[in-house]
Order: sequence, then structure tokens, then C-alpha cells
Amino acid sequence: MIGNFAMLQGEIKIDFKPSRSGVGFTLVELMVSILLAAILMLGVNAIFKVSAATVGQGLAISADMQNVRAAQTIFENDFKGMMPSSQSPGLIINSSRIWAYLDGPQNVGTSAGTAQITYPNDVNSAYGDFGSGDMPSAPSYQAAQCNDRSHRSDILAMFANGTFSRQTGQLPTSDSSALFGPTYKGHLKATQAFISYGHALRNNSSNDYQLPGQSAYANNFSGVQAMARKWVLARNAILLVPPGNITDAYGNNQEYFRSTWGNSMCSNLGYNAFTQYGGPYHYVYQMNCDVAGIAAGTVRSIIQSAELQGASAPAYCWAEGLYWTHHSGWMFTSSAITWVGLSYPFIFNQQPYPNTVEQLNTSSNMLVPGCTQFIVEFAGDYVAQDGTTGITKGNYPDGNIDYRVDDSSGLKSIRWYGLPRDVDGSGQVYFNQTTGRQRGILPVKDFLLPYQPPSPPTAPNPTVPPDQLTKVFTAGQQPWYFFEKGSSLSNPSGNCPALAGQTPTSATPSNYGVAETAGGLNEDAHYTCGWSANEVAISYTNPATGKTQTVNLLPKLIRVTMRIDDLNGRAPGQTMEFIFPVAQ
Repeated sequence: MIGNFAMLQGEIKIDFKPSRSGVGFTLVELMVSILLAAILMLGVNAIFKVSAATVGQGLAISADMQNVRAAQTIFENDFKGMMPSSQSPGLIINSSRIWAYLDGPQNVGTSAGTAQITYPNDVNSAYGDFGSGDMPSAPSYQAAQCNDRSHRSDILAMFANGTFSRQTGQLPTSDSSALFGPTYKGHLKATQAFISYGHALRNNSSNDYQLPGQSAYANNFSGVQAMARKWVLARNAILLVPPGNITDAYGNNQEYFRSTWGNSMCSNLGYNAFTQYGGPYHYVYQMNCDVAGIAAGTVRSIIQSAELQGASAPAYCWAEGLYWTHHSGWMFTSSAITWVGLSYPFIFNQQPYPNTVEQLNTSSNMLVPGCTQFIVEFAGDYVAQDGTTGITKGNYPDGNIDYRVDDSSGLKSIRWYGLPRDVDGSGQVYFNQTTGRQRGILPVKDFLLPYQPPSPPTAPNPTVPPDQLTKVFTAGQQPWYFFEKGSSLSNPSGNCPALAGQTPTSATPSNYGVAETAGGLNEDAHYTCGWSANEVAISYTNPATGKTQTVNLLPKLIRVTMRIDDLNGRAPGQTMEFIFPVAQ
């Protein structure tokens, strides 16, 4: 302000007038400037947020890739050491599926890959899938699809040669004469091992063993296995050492599995095999010990003899194991355990700071964290095919790995066998024997010709499956190969269908990919294959040539498909596929 001064009658008069050279902001201008600054800050914040999310996603993907690369190396080494058919006791692929949430409550009611799937809604909050509610709307879902609600939880088990070291330590025992530990890391090495891959059991806060998907239903997310992102793919290697005085490199006695309860097969490797020194007893699945007092050759003889004796022999169901059913959960009861073979999950118990022998033992078998899908499929030579259409001409090998023919191009590609799976989300999983058209993944049995009695019995007939290769219920029905074991712990002595969970003697569904209510894949279906010495090198008369020949029914290739989901949801799920040759 600038004042004008004037003298009037001895008085001073000051006249103030505003100066236009120092004008300030109006309220409106101030508010607009604040708004612009806020918008700028929001933009900068959004940039930083996107950058942070991108960095986080990159770190998550990088961590997943690191885990997968490590797993791939382990898979490759195990397959390189896989025992050949002349030595191996057996090879097992046990496939089943589970309804489960990917994340938890935030996903309830949202779609997951298909419009039909919203969320599992079993009613038993204590055991999730163990109740009688059994997902009232589940049959309307398409069980053959794999997505954020429908998960595959397969088990792959094999015997291998190599140099294997104990991964577990020695727990203390009350038997003073045993001279056991504790030691935090055993020093025993072996040249043979029984190796198993599959989703692990996990301990909850109450020290209960929970399986994938348990407690996920009725909106109960407290279980450690409730969300699929928390699942862990485990690798378990049980060292095989002839029984007797088993000691480590320093001459220290070693605890090992030597006995089983009930009628469990394969003695020291069955699900309920346990250590026998003073106590407490340690069961094989608990991962507190990884040494079995039995040689691979002994296991081979037990299995081979039992299969030749028939279903009355305890080891007849050697390839069967724990599998998922939505009517009773995992077959995990004492009555079922007596029949469990070599296909079962092991415990993994993650500890932030493991400081006891037991904590170290049960955290030693993690292979891939966040594995929400574990799918095992195989390829081999099981049917004679038409060279142009791919249709089945006979239920016997023709010397070539089985193939599928593309509908449009006519190009051939490897045919993969396994639990029915929709690979492209089309809802189509079938094989048309008339046209040779195939969609999705199917069991071997679905490509075999219906059994008909030979006429005359002595004449070669290419439509007749040789009795040495396949088995049937009655004439005119679908046969299956002996290695297609099925899996039915409720009826271990019966002739289980190759795809248990479906109606045993019914014809092959026209399309596994549709909803269960429309005749598609049953939510409880499971597919177990076990190749022992009896199902590998088989001599038979080729119906096409009339000559006797020996065939090897082992898979030629095994495909492992994994989906990895970051525990914190920072990155989209990554799907990896690996193919490994099988030792013949």
C-alpha cells in the first residue's frame, strides 16, 4: 500500500489506496492449484505403484523360475538314474483331482476359468471335504478341467540308482542299546532309493496332518492347506539298504524302517512302515527317517510274486495308495491304511527357524512351493494304429509310440495318456474310434477295441486283445492293460476298473469334458498305473503276424506339468511342462 500525505489545518491526513503491483491469489485460484498438485501426486503415486508391482512381479517370476530350474535338474538326475526294467521293482503314476480355492475368501463367488465354477461349498467346516455334504452343485462342474478351482494332485514314484545321502537326522530314542543320536544330519549313503513326487502333507497349529484342500470348504480358511497357493510339491527319497546292522560312515547305528502294521504290502516301504527301536515309533510318511531296511531286489520279488498269486496276496495292490474322494476325503483311515501300497504323500512342515532334529527332518523335502497343479502323463506303444487316421486296429503294440492325428493338417503328434483332462477349455475330452478324432487326454483303456471271444480260438484275430496284455470283465466290454491298476481301497481284492470312480462296467463316456451330471468325468475319479516286472517284458503272439514276440509296456516318455502360483499373488500363475525319457 502507498499512502498520500496532506497537511490540513495542522493535521496529517493519510489516504491509503491499493497498489496493483502486489496482487495475491484468489481462493478459487488457490483451490485449483491444490487440485492440480493432488492430480500430479496421484499420477506420480500411480507410476511408483505400477513400477513397484512390476518389480514385485518380476521378482516373483524370477523366484518361481529359480525353483522350477532347480526342480528340473533334480527330475533329470532322478530319471537318468531310474532303474531299468530288468532291475526296477516298479513305476507308479497315481492321478486324482481336488476342488480347492486358489487364494481364499477373496475368491469366493468369483469365476475361475469357467462360468460354471464359482466355489466349492461342502458343509463340514471341521474336515472340509470329509463330510457328507459333498458339494451339492459340484456335479454341474466340469471336473476334467484344471483351473483356479479344480486342481490335479498326482503322485509319481520310481526306483533309482545313484549316490543318495540321508537328508534327515537321527532322533533320540528310549532304547539305550541302539546308540542313536540325536544328530542333525545323518551320514549314511546308499546306491538305491525309492523316490516319490507329490503334494505334501502339512501340519496345522494343532499338529494335525492336513492334505491339499483340507478345511477349504464351508468358507473355512484356517487350515494350512486350505489355499492352493500354500501347497508344496515335495520330493522324498527313501534310501534302500539291506537289513541288518546298518551303520553310517562313522560306524554309528542307523534307525531304519523294518516293520508294518496289518496287511500293508512291500513291508518296509508301505505307508504304515515304522522304525522298531524303543520309541517313539516313526512312520515312513512322517519324514523323520529316510532309510528302509530292504533292497530293491527284495521289493521286486515281493511285488512280482504277489501279482502272480492274485488278489489274495497282501502286496497285490502295491501300486495303489492314498487318493482323493469327495465323499470321504483322502483315504486316510486305519482300515484303509492296511491296504495302502507305495503311492502316498509325505509330511512337509515348514519352520521359519528350525532348531530341532524333527523340524529339520520335516522341512528337508520341499521341492517347489506354491505348486497348485501337479500333472503326470505318459506316452508309449500300446495299440496298433491306422497310419492315416490313427484309429485303433488292434490292442497290441505296433512298434511305434502311439500318436494322434490333427483334424485339419493331418500331422501326427505324440498321444499322451492319463486321467481325463480338458487341455484347451473346450469341454471336449473324447476319442472317436470311427474317425480317429481325439480331444484332450484319456486313459489307455479308452483307445482299446471292445473284447470279443476269438472265433475260431486258434485263428489269429487282430481284434482280439491277447490275454497276456489286457483283461476284461466280460465279452463285449472295454478291456484295459494290466498296468492300469485303478485304485479302490474299499475293495482291494477286487478287479478294479482302470479308471476308478466311474461306473466300473459301463461303456466309455462319449465325452469326459462335460459336467458329471451329463455323463462327464466323475469328481472322485482317479487313475493309477503301476508297471512291475510282470507288466513290462511280456511275450505274446502278435495277431497280425502270428509270430511270438516280447514287448516292453513301460512308458517311453513321461510328461510332468506344473503350475506355480506366487504365495502373495504378485504374479500370474506360471505353467511349466517337462518331458523325460523312461529307462527301458
